[in-house]
Amino acid sequence: MSSSTLLKMPGSIADPAHPPIEDLIPNVELIESDGEPLESDWHVKQFVTLVDSINHHFRERDDFYTAGNMFVYFSEEQARNRDFRGPDFFFVKNTNHRPMRPYWCVWKEGGRTPNVVIELCSPSTIDIDRGEKKEIYEQRLHVNEYYCYDPFSRRLEGWRLDPLRYKPLKLDKVGRLWSRELGLWIGPWDGPIMRYEDRWIRFFTEEGELVLLPDEAERARADRAEAEVAELRALLAGKTNGHANGGAGHRKKKK
Repeated sequence: MSSSTLLKMPGSIADPAHPPIEDLIPNVELIESDGEPLESDWHVKQFVTLVDSINHHFRERDDFYTAGNMFVYFSEEQARNRDFRGPDFFFVKNTNHRPMRPYWCVWKEGGRTPNVVIELCSPSTIDIDRGEKKEIYEQRLHVNEYYCYDPFSRRLEGWRLDPLRYKPLKLDKVGRLWSRELGLWIGPWDGPIMRYEDRWIRFFTEEGELVLLPDEAERARADRAEAEVAELRALLAGKTNGHANGGAGHRKKKK
């Protein structure tokens, strides 16, 4: 069963091509879930990885919002027809990190639309992701950066508004795309996520370091601490052996 919220007298986005939404719909029901299952277990693990790694990487900041598999509402027609499902991952700058939202409603968020969207394609969605959705992100929501990843062909694509139309981004030599909005690279990574080995899309720092998930960061911290303890033990053992050898030599010389 899907849950919903009744929104009364919403505000509007300043867009001369579309009348103020409060003049069109005094009441519109905004659903949080359509009850449809996700494409695959891989998709679930992938969008959770993207959201969790961004939240951890920017954990000292409170001026952004990121989520996955959430509805984004932007127009009367779309809200009434419920014909547009939210992106697999999106990131919004210059907003409040809290509270958690049941959906992203543009006119309730001061007209803010996502700065970055990532869609995880499947055979049943790839044409829509590269066609209809791409057009909506470009012409209606004006998403600055849009990325598509197809796990079946392992193809990563990206576009950036320049200034009003999408311009394709070029992959670097290791198959990554630079996100100006995030200040991070987006690219493939082979390894385990939630105990499953596969190829995933991950974020990387400008220097090429992997943006860690919270559990990865904790393991890295524990490994560093263990290495420091081992180094200290080795250092102490060396000093102890040195003193022992020196003491033995000194006693022998006295004889």
